[in-house]
Amino acid sequence: MDVALGYCHPWGMSYQEVYDLLSEVSAIVTEYKGYLAEEEQDYFAARSLLVAEVIMSAAPSGALRQLLSTFHENVSPYRIPRYQTFSRRAFDSSLIKRAFASVEDGAEFYDRVYARDRSPYLLQQKALFLSGRNRHGDAFQAIDRAKAEASPYNWTIRNSHAVILFRANIDFAGDKPEVRAQLDASMQTLSECYHSDRRKAFHAMTFADQALRYWDVYRDKSARAYLEKAQQWLAEQRKREPWLERIAPLERVVAKRLELGVSPH
Repeated sequence: MDVALGYCHPWGMSYQEVYDLLSEVSAIVTEYKGYLAEEEQDYFAARSLLVAEVIMSAAPSGALRQLLSTFHENVSPYRIPRYQTFSRRAFDSSLIKRAFASVEDGAEFYDRVYARDRSPYLLQQKALFLSGRNRHGDAFQAIDRAKAEASPYNWTIRNSHAVILFRANIDFAGDKPEVRAQLDASMQTLSECYHSDRRKAFHAMTFADQALRYWDVYRDKSARAYLEKAQQWLAEQRKREPWLERIAPLERVVAKRLELGVSPH
């Protein structure tokens, strides 16, 4: 109820009016009485996480932007149960990219949230958002700040730094040795992430995605070595985490590329 009351604050709704609204959406939201309900107030949860995901993915950009802006302008992190868990997905760059067509508006959204929750994770997601819109210079500023504020062993942020470095240089690859050196540095960082972090499947898939793009440009022994390493890591992680649906298809693409030795593009 704290979250709902905060969200509805701009419309001056009473407790009863908010409660009536929650009753109207009882087909998708149900009262929650589990162990996470720590205080003497009403708690609610989605009846189906799958349906909740579908609703979010199908929401029009304008509606999603209004939802995010209204929510974060009126709902304090102190109102949100398990805020650290919530924040892991609430500010994901892919979500913000769908909500904000304007790069400036999306960056401003991250800045507003960061002003009250100075987490390096927010800077990381802002960097990925900017990089995805080809604003690589601004992205590097954000990811460098994230690295400076986070632990040196934050492998998720180091992974993002490698991804941004790769994105910024791959379109300029060719005969420029300085560009290839930057791409190799990105691949090396991902290798360190794979060997040092527990989230090995995540790093293996990122490495494989980049190895495929690297091969499309260079197609030499070094490029093939990256594909072979990607194939090995994907096979290892498919056995360790067979429930991850993306690993097997990606592994097949890598294997086919090694077999045929040609780019699909």
